[in-house]
Amino acid sequence: MKMAALELARYKIRVNAVCPDAIETNIEQNTNRTEELEKVQIPVEFPEGDQPLAAGPGKPEQVADLVLFLASDDSNHISGTDIYIDGTESLPRG
Repeated sequence: MKMAALELARYKIRVNAVCPDAIETNIEQNTNRTEELEKVQIPVEFPEGDQPLAAGPGKPEQVADLVLFLASDDSNHISGTDIYIDGTESLPRG
């Protein structure tokens, strides 16, 4: 991704990675599931305690707002970066 950002910068194309954590959706209601798929499904485990910024998973609108910002001219100096949208869940705790 960083190499793509470097190579495409001369064309004024910005490249970033949006890295969401748990997002509250109803995708399981819209997905055709089979018994074989359920056998290999890995259960999602949330860390104990609340996230420091918000209790529970994020909302799709929060990810959409970030993507809209990145697509706008307001972010014209942001490229080649991973942007975590996870309520600080990816940060180490000690």
